[in-house]
Amino acid sequence: MGNYWIVGGRLRMDETIAVAAYRLQTREVGRYCGMGNMIGFSNYMFDKVEGARATHTPAVSYQIEVDEMFMPELDSTESNYMWTTKLPAQYLTQTTFTQAPKFDGLI
Repeated sequence: MGNYWIVGGRLRMDETIAVAAYRLQTREVGRYCGMGNMIGFSNYMFDKVEGARATHTPAVSYQIEVDEMFMPELDSTESNYMWTTKLPAQYLTQTTFTQAPKFDGLI
């Protein structure tokens, strides 16, 4: 909340990526938009904080194109949204792309 970031989250025990995609998209934006294409993976390194749940979060990135813009139904972890073809600079610096994402610049 309060930071611009992409839709996503952690896998649950024994959960497939496809099931997680459905769960996370419907939770964070109110609808499932599909799996899209895998474009890379990230290694988010956070400051070591005593008692923190995670200091290193590996993540797989998918790019999903939607047919139409819609008003997302945000959950309690989201404060706002935007439709954009731009990506957060921090995301780009921590991601190794296996396929070039389609984007128009940085936010």
